[in-house]
Amino acid sequence: MGLEYLGDLPAPELKHGSKGFSFLTLHWSGPINNNVTYYIQSRVLDTNGDWSIYGGSLAQPNGDLKITDLQPFMNYTFRISLVITTTEVLYTKESEIITTLPHGAPSAPIITEISAPTCSVISLSWKPPVYTNGHLLSYRLYLKPINNKDVYDTSVEVPPDVTSWTFRQLKSSQEYIVAMTARNQDGEGQTDRANMTTPSSSSCK
Repeated sequence: MGLEYLGDLPAPELKHGSKGFSFLTLHWSGPINNNVTYYIQSRVLDTNGDWSIYGGSLAQPNGDLKITDLQPFMNYTFRISLVITTTEVLYTKESEIITTLPHGAPSAPIITEISAPTCSVISLSWKPPVYTNGHLLSYRLYLKPINNKDVYDTSVEVPPDVTSWTFRQLKSSQEYIVAMTARNQDGEGQTDRANMTTPSSSSCK
């Protein structure tokens, strides 16, 4: 069988009302041929991922393709690969971008840098969570002194577009745990943390 017999290869389309936070149903109106092996391929745009094969082969006569185990609030595109022989493979057009529904608290933000530039300051910067699972509402930062009951814990909430923060008026020669979370419509998510010790007061003179 030659490639020309397959005809038009349209993009798979989202079936109306089928989308959830971890699942959806695509419909493909292209030709189904018993001599061809069909695979659904997906690509996650948020992580700049490559095309990957979803599950096993498929050939459903009604054209409906049920997709599960997706990540909430992520942008996906889909296509179908048609394997005719080991050297003959065709691909449909890409689907439109499909965003799954929000669900669940975020994964942890990623602390990328932390420093104590003076004896009374700790600065940090971070990247957003890989999985926000919804629109971010804020970040929460926590500063906890280690083995010093005379120094109080500190916490602060910052807007979701902020990616750095500086704690000031800290005690010198004090080790702190810096922890942070992200918050969305379902609450506060997982925590990333790091330790940092402020320099001694003599080194700041």
